[in-house]
Amino acid sequence: MAEESSSRKRRAVALLREVGSVDPEQYATLKQLKAMDDHVSGTIHRNLRRLEALAQAPPKMTKATLVVTMTYSHDPSAIVADTASDKNAGQWTFRVQASIEGGLPCSKTFSHFFRKAIVELDERMYPQPNTTTEWSSFRSGDESDGFEVTRPGKAGVSEHTLRLQLVRQLSPERFNLSSDLFAALAPHLAHASPEAQTRQDVLKAAWDYIKMKDLLHIDDCRVIVNDDALERVFECKEMPFQSLAAQLQKHLTPTLPFTAEYQLPLGTLQENLVIDEQRFHVEIPLCDDLDRVRKTCLATCARLDEAAAAEADRLQTKIDSIVREINRHVTRHEWMTQFTQDPMTFMDHVVASQDTDQELLTLGTDKPASATDASFRGPWVHSTMEMLLQRE
Repeated sequence: MAEESSSRKRRAVALLREVGSVDPEQYATLKQLKAMDDHVSGTIHRNLRRLEALAQAPPKMTKATLVVTMTYSHDPSAIVADTASDKNAGQWTFRVQASIEGGLPCSKTFSHFFRKAIVELDERMYPQPNTTTEWSSFRSGDESDGFEVTRPGKAGVSEHTLRLQLVRQLSPERFNLSSDLFAALAPHLAHASPEAQTRQDVLKAAWDYIKMKDLLHIDDCRVIVNDDALERVFECKEMPFQSLAAQLQKHLTPTLPFTAEYQLPLGTLQENLVIDEQRFHVEIPLCDDLDRVRKTCLATCARLDEAAAAEADRLQTKIDSIVREINRHVTRHEWMTQFTQDPMTFMDHVVASQDTDQELLTLGTDKPASATDASFRGPWVHSTMEMLLQRE
């Protein structure tokens, strides 16, 4: 935005240097004002560029705990109009919602951390194909803080079973490490847990371990000599270095979705009964509120810049007109000053200047031969011209 504003600003008309000698005090004040304007404009543009760089930079992340709460409500007196049975058995609602533990400010919601949820209902109450309900973050959008499932009850059933499956939104993909591999690499892993490790984190931890233990073959650096810990993992004493990634992959298991089964009561009134709480380790932007303020500030500055552009052009046009008028007066003042000091010498300079201009204009023009013929300068020319002028 700052660069566009700077490029849009047109070149101003400059004052002549002689203006300073006409009114030195006012000229000095003008220079101070111009220097102040340049300083303020430069400061604004510099800070806007810095603000743009900060707003466009990837946000710093911090570790946090996401608390997922499952609540259950049942109203046995609720009347469900679309039930096929004449016997009213009320209505129940199962809700899943998430929040950041500790009240950390975060604009990311449930749909940012989970990409899919599958709810399997009790087949005794809901026959196929109405048993499975699926929620997707793609369909719900980025601002969903959870989801809920509402169904009518069934007369004569005191409780029903509900199975929940939550699939994490993990990018890049996360893996669980085998116990032997985690025991060897734990001090070098980014997260002190055998779960939710990226492939890059595991590979870097293995390389750090090899360097620290000096496990490269002394005569061939393309070969890894495993110590006791790695020998238990890879089941070999030596292996090629290029096979390290493939060997590690054998001990990585993709992170499984969270699954749970709940027995939910029917027949009695239940209001927002918390039936389960699960905690997940997540990463959230560290300065979420500050990033929003930066983007809001940039958007406001862009609107103000567009609104002020026409006014700035109008004022600059007026300033240019005044500057041209001042320059004309200064030029006229300088001309008159030189003339009054020595009129004869000044006019000689004017004539000489005009002669020089005339020579430059006629420099490439060929004169006709008649203009230099001596016969046209004789006495008869004067008498002939006099006769022509006196003819009636």
